[in-house]
Amino acid sequence: MKVCASTRGITQLATVLDDNARRGILPGAAPITIPAAILPYLSVYPVANGPLIRSASGAPTGLAEYRSVLNRKSNQDFGMIRLDQTFTANSSIFGRYLCDNSIQDEPVNYAEWPNLVKNTKHLLTVEQRQLFTSVARSTSCAAASTARIRSRT
Repeated sequence: MKVCASTRGITQLATVLDDNARRGILPGAAPITIPAAILPYLSVYPVANGPLIRSASGAPTGLAEYRSVLNRKSNQDFGMIRLDQTFTANSSIFGRYLCDNSIQDEPVNYAEWPNLVKNTKHLLTVEQRQLFTSVARSTSCAAASTARIRSRT
């Protein structure tokens, strides 16, 4: 059985509305009133903490940068069992079972919106070998596997 765990900081850069656009002041247009029904959705997006994004001519675009450092956490538990049995010089069997459970927090642009990915895999293999003569041999194999991937964003 082996367990691996790590946490790594990842710098993310996203584009969000600048402060003026959040108040309804859009470049090149008359100011508008943000409807009350829209305000809860607007508040879900983070406030810009980076520079304004400007057009090629230097004019404001209504957008700005949002920078954050997000932690990518991952845990992986996996193990393997292998059994070998030799019955005679001409007959043997082995079996192998693998199990892998992992959870990874794969960040998206906003720390407030995590993306958890859980993965569980199982693999079973069995092989039987029989030697009848120097030219006649039989090998039988069987395998089964399952995988379950779950994501929550």
